[in-house]
Amino acid sequence: MCTSPVMTLPDRVSGTKILYVTDDWVSGADLMGLSLRLVKKNLVRNLQRADITLAVSPHLVNTLNREPGRQVEAGLLPNGCVLPAGTAQSSRGRTAALVGTLNERLDLALLEKLAESGTPLLVIGPRADKDPAFSARLDRFLAADTVRWLGKLPAASLPGYLATASVGLTPYVSSEFNRASFPLKTLDYLAAGLAVVATDLPAVRWLDSEDVAVAKDHTEFLNLVHLALRTPSDPATEARRRSFAGSHSWSARSSALLALVDARASKTASTRTAVSLAKE
Repeated sequence: MCTSPVMTLPDRVSGTKILYVTDDWVSGADLMGLSLRLVKKNLVRNLQRADITLAVSPHLVNTLNREPGRQVEAGLLPNGCVLPAGTAQSSRGRTAALVGTLNERLDLALLEKLAESGTPLLVIGPRADKDPAFSARLDRFLAADTVRWLGKLPAASLPGYLATASVGLTPYVSSEFNRASFPLKTLDYLAAGLAVVATDLPAVRWLDSEDVAVAKDHTEFLNLVHLALRTPSDPATEARRRSFAGSHSWSARSSALLALVDARASKTASTRTAVSLAKE
């Protein structure tokens, strides 16, 4: 199974060869610090060799299916989430949470407006920014009075911090890379019982959850965040969010993948049987 832009599937081996494209590696080559030429070369080769090709988002599935020379049609296998082992004691405050890597994928102008509006922001995650101008702005944002930045934390500690927030944020700029992505944080927020406000991405639309509010512009995003902060949560609503996240867990994703592998194995066995009978 290949899940990396720098890996290649073996050519002449038995067994099912799976290509799982986890991001738009071509448009994101520079962001990941990789050679665009190498990424393109590996992707073409892997599409030619894969028995099963999967991608994390509908947008990325469509992109792959436009590639010439692929052996099979790409299918959808979105990212999943890990459900917390237990439910953290909730002490929801009027705080918005942002979890994940801080880099140029984020809509920093939107986050700056949130901070300037007086919205308390809890930010958890490491920095991976490269552009000097972006970095200077990110410095100022993280130093704002309304922002509490905790840096990178152990995954086991996240439920406790998210239990103090009322809404999770998925604020990405509209880029080709982001449109092809499937933000893990959206499901992680729901697994923690949080409402979510997200910028308009195909993967967010695909989730089609009543607990994920999708904003078309900055003004709507701020209004939706402020509405979520004013709306009291309750155990039934939080349980519904966790249940929805559970249907998109990594366990559910692995079951779907195994079903695909089994289906292909059965098809291959049937084909071999038919060929054998035809030769008799």
